[in-house]
Amino acid sequence: MNPQLLQTIVTIIIVLAAFAFVIYKILKKIKHPVNGCDGCSADCAGCEIKSLKAEIEKAKKNKSKRHLQIN
Repeated sequence: MNPQLLQTIVTIIIVLAAFAFVIYKILKKIKHPVNGCDGCSADCAGCEIKSLKAEIEKAKKNKSKRHLQIN
């Protein structure tokens, strides 16, 4: 077998495998998006997403309180 033909076949197989992997990851993200701490293997102690979410909720409450005080 011609070495250049073998090299081309191996390259095509690698590129197709990489393409299939990318398609798989994209479809996985579309079908099952990550929500909050989903996919996190930790118990969320010290989780940055959880603390950021708490800060956002606190800011929303403060904003609504200020809005009520103004009106």
